[in-house]
Amino acid sequence: NCVMKSGSHYAEFQITGSLTFIGIVRPMPGLDASAGDFCFIGDDHSFFPDFLAQRSDDWGDGDVHACDYFCCDGQMSWTNWGDELNERVDWDGVEG
Repeated sequence: NCVMKSGSHYAEFQITGSLTFIGIVRPMPGLDASAGDFCFIGDDHSFFPDFLAQRSDDWGDGDVHACDYFCCDGQMSWTNWGDELNERVDWDGVEG
């Protein structure tokens, strides 16, 4: 298990579908992954309290806990699992 704490990090993906999302989420080592499929961003907020319960000092002061990139149009979404959900946001440098 590796934890990225600083610096630049890169990943390369081969996109084969037209409705592909790529996302990243805060580390949550105590989350029971066998509990099912999780929706980190979107309409199902039922797991958000469980995600926030995993908060640690390693998260720092930031309030973006999950974000995703929509490969079809280049828009992104992010959430703090509380009162802020920003879906399908255009961002500086977006390509679609």
